[in-house]
Amino acid sequence: MAHTTTADTVAQEHQVHPLGVYFKVWGWLFVLSIASYVVDIIAFDPSLNWIKWTLITLFALLKSTLIVTYFMHLKWERSSLVYAIISPVVFILLMVAFFAAESGHIADVRRAILGG
Repeated sequence: MAHTTTADTVAQEHQVHPLGVYFKVWGWLFVLSIASYVVDIIAFDPSLNWIKWTLITLFALLKSTLIVTYFMHLKWERSSLVYAIISPVVFILLMVAFFAAESGHIADVRRAILGG
């Protein structure tokens, strides 16, 4: 069994990642930003406006995932830390989806009771 020196421990803790990875991520962030901008300037029919906001939100989530994964080095962390960070975000997104669905029902009930 080999003895681990302090230099080996430091080298393992401070990993060096190739710059090509970061350039690829920057490229994807640029492409997703342009796609988000293009979707925003396209004239959607007002009844299909939800598609526009769904796409913009999807692009924002993809960009934030890339940033957290590569620039915050979450890709190279232990899975327990990843779950500790990602789980609350997923829970909050599920809560927002639930509340958005419920708000439509509440609006319908208000219209039925109050008229209009």
